[in-house]
Amino acid sequence: MTNNHDLDTVAAFIDGERVDTDALKRALATDEGRSYLVELVAMRELFAGPAAPAAAVIATPARAFSWRGLAAAAAVALTVGVGGYAAGHFNAERKLATEREEANKAPMPTREIPPSAGTTWIETSGGHN
Repeated sequence: MTNNHDLDTVAAFIDGERVDTDALKRALATDEGRSYLVELVAMRELFAGPAAPAAAVIATPARAFSWRGLAAAAAVALTVGVGGYAAGHFNAERKLATEREEANKAPMPTREIPPSAGTTWIETSGGHN
């Protein structure tokens, strides 16, 4: 009888993880371990899409450096930099205009002087007519 640890080793092997080779040999030495391996492979086939042919994978080598990728990254960085600068400049101008507007407003009155009876409120000395 195979213990659960050996079956876990088979599952780890199928998942591409590093496994102890002695534990894998022990698990596959039993009928239960081999059956479990076959079930896992069948399940993986069932849920995985169609596999790419090995020749297609070998025929397309990976490139470590791409001028197009570098140009695209530079364009993105330049766009983000210029856009950020423009947005900051616009916000600074708007903030400055708001501050100027606030500075030119008359202050709120601190007290109210009610009109007294008999006062005409017409200035007679030094006023403009």
